[in-house]
Amino acid sequence: MNVVLKGKIVRIEPTMSVGSNGFQKREVHIEIGLDEQYSQFRKIEFHKDNTGIPDTLRIGQVCEFHINLNGREWEDKEGRKVVFNTDVCWKVKAESATVTPEPTGGESVGDGDLPF
Repeated sequence: MNVVLKGKIVRIEPTMSVGSNGFQKREVHIEIGLDEQYSQFRKIEFHKDNTGIPDTLRIGQVCEFHINLNGREWEDKEGRKVVFNTDVCWKVKAESATVTPEPTGGESVGDGDLPF
């Protein structure tokens, strides 16, 4: 099922390899429900060739995330059925081009450092 979620980026993880075949994935954590009293958080995954998409994103940026809602059922050794859900993103549309960068440290300007 394809859906579009609007959310603010709160964390961008590095690309990781998982499994014996080296499957590539990358996680981005977003805050959704920005206009409501209680926001919710989602983990969005980027797979294979799409792991470079988050390179163009910034913390605090509000975007539309086009995702596939994936899920599968698995049965454990005791016969209990477990469901795994994954939000896999394949397209991101930034809502605003202006993003306030995170402070990098070491760039402070004191009162005596002003050029005027």
